[in-house]
Amino acid sequence: MKLNEKLKFEREKQGYTLNELSELTGLHRITLHDYETGKIKNIPSDKILLLSKIYNKDPNYFLLDNDKNIKSHNENIHNIEDINAIMLVNKQLLESLSIDSEEIKKFLKKYYKFIIKNIE
Repeated sequence: MKLNEKLKFEREKQGYTLNELSELTGLHRITLHDYETGKIKNIPSDKILLLSKIYNKDPNYFLLDNDKNIKSHNENIHNIEDINAIMLVNKQLLESLSIDSEEIKKFLKKYYKFIIKNIE
């Protein structure tokens, strides 16, 4: 979520109208609206601190770099892709087993289900 979206989300979550928040903060309602719509992009840090206190949130929640979140998400996708590749190899190994051992096949199927369950 972008900064402006977080500000609006938290205000609505707390049940404040823009007018009520304006009274609490001493900021103009239009200024608050512009923060929430993204019209004002460079919100002064003292205003973010003020809103953080009202919303009972760490200021870093609002200031957190969304690019880092995207990078982390992409890394998770790559990890899942790696796990899927490993699972494919395991599945191929299972299918190519020439050993007539149902115990091994059952174990590998359970292992496969366990891995799939834990990556969701």
